[in-house]
Amino acid sequence: MNAPFASIKDYVPSWREQQEQSDRYFGRHWDFLNDNFLNEFTITMVDGGTDAGQVRACNGLGGVFTLTNNDADNDNHTFQEKAENILFSTGLEEACFYGEIKVGDADQTDWFLGFGITDTTGLVPGTGSEYVTDLLGLKSDDGDASIDLAVEKNAADNTYLGEAGLGTIEDDTYIKLGVHVTPTATAGEARIRVYINGVKVKDAVYTTVPDDEALAFSFAFQNGTAAAHTMTSKVMGYRGRLAA
Repeated sequence: MNAPFASIKDYVPSWREQQEQSDRYFGRHWDFLNDNFLNEFTITMVDGGTDAGQVRACNGLGGVFTLTNNDADNDNHTFQEKAENILFSTGLEEACFYGEIKVGDADQTDWFLGFGITDTTGLVPGTGSEYVTDLLGLKSDDGDASIDLAVEKNAADNTYLGEAGLGTIEDDTYIKLGVHVTPTATAGEARIRVYINGVKVKDAVYTTVPDDEALAFSFAFQNGTAAAHTMTSKVMGYRGRLAA
């Protein structure tokens, strides 16, 4: 849905919400009350068994989105908003994204939440031989339950710069995630604040921020074993503030 937005102070406490009536603000908020939001995303799916066992449904009281991959190892979904609305250049004063998610098996799945260049081969950073050239977001990799920050500009491999080990996601337990990005006057540089359950866990300046490509709000989820893994979300969204 469009503005007015629900409050995001529980996700990104540093966001200046009181100023959002200005026409310099823009963004999206999804509360998953119905399946209509699916029409706003380009959806890329990998189904290794080709037996169409995946599930995408809004099926929870108050709005809950359930995403279940098919049951082969590395089966996955990538959702990217059809509009690339974020460009970390001098025209954007600040931006943030947020979400409240849980995964069934935290150390046997990969996921990503944030901004990424549109890529129909999928967007699960740090896995396999594929990579996405430009992104900024939070992720977790198969094999651990660590929450990592990925910040990449014109990446040539899938190593993904950023910050590892900012927190831990537990099995089948909701976690609130938020990231606040404020570009500096230097190209490719921004202050990034990361929040987990409303607590700031990182506040630093990074120099690999993608500023030469427009990015789309994106989330992705991939199996780490040959089983039908599930990711559930109560809310997702992002906001931006244009420079004066």
